[in-house]
Amino acid sequence: MFVIKVFGLDNPSIYDRELDSADRIKLKKRKKGMKISLLYDPMFKTMMMNENRLKYSCKLFSYFIDVSYETLLKKLKLGKNELDKEKVTSKGERADYVAVIKGTYLNLEINNNDEPYIMERNQEYAHRLFSKKNKSGEDYLYTQVIQISINNFAFKGRNEVINIHCDQDSQREIYNNKLIFIEIYIPNLKKKWYNKEKLSEVERYLLALVETDVNTSLELGKGDKIMNEYINESIEVTDDESFGESYDKELAWREQVRRDATKEGFQQGLDRGLEQGIEKGIEQGIEQGIEQGEQKKEKEIIKRLSTKLDVDSIVDLTGLTKEKVEEYLKDNS
Repeated sequence: MFVIKVFGLDNPSIYDRELDSADRIKLKKRKKGMKISLLYDPMFKTMMMNENRLKYSCKLFSYFIDVSYETLLKKLKLGKNELDKEKVTSKGERADYVAVIKGTYLNLEINNNDEPYIMERNQEYAHRLFSKKNKSGEDYLYTQVIQISINNFAFKGRNEVINIHCDQDSQREIYNNKLIFIEIYIPNLKKKWYNKEKLSEVERYLLALVETDVNTSLELGKGDKIMNEYINESIEVTDDESFGESYDKELAWREQVRRDATKEGFQQGLDRGLEQGIEKGIEQGIEQGIEQGEQKKEKEIIKRLSTKLDVDSIVDLTGLTKEKVEEYLKDNS
């Protein structure tokens, strides 16, 4: 997309940087000594969106906001994660996690799709929560929104694990402290751990949430009661027969969908992508194959995927933009 530059705003956009997904957390087949990562959506919902397990999200939020863990545990309430529709006819969208404390929305997003537009989509979600105006007398008060995004990707040349940003002017003076974004880059966190650099307490907790190796998780959680409780509960969930079977079936189904996709004329692009790495290669290969295929074939594949996948899952699988997928589905309707 062409973007017009503004005089006086000369810094390049972070989206101009090349993505680094080499150390991302990957979904792996279950085996002994493994727990399922929080980055897996059903695990996230099980461990975070459960009234009986609010202590885990409260602990995470307490590292970033000036509200104690004890207060959060007493007063934090899970909110409606369905976003208001822009139009009556618009399709409903959901944020991953929304909670409310003292009138402030806390929004937690998990991002496995390593495409920069995901960050822009998250910003849109935050702005839609922010625009929920509360009328007070004759004034309208905009709701404060603090969004934490756990990104399973990073940007090359940027090594920070946590980056906080908001509206600032050229003198770095904050214009709006009611809309704050906290970006967490998991690959950078893993690199820091691999390089045996000392992790802060919040970094240890974050890595324990997403790490799949049980021994590594237990090492991270040493001396921290809540962290160890999370690790032990997530191991129990992983070992639960019904949950584990569901996870295994989804992994197998994802692989089958990818294999089926290659039979639809994507092989050339897929082979090129595989040279760049299995996980990233499959995604890039499918995307490159789609670009090379005829538009008619593209629409047929998206339509077939839509019988088993929702739009966001198709976006994750193919690497296409959400707008493009919705355009194909609309043409096929």
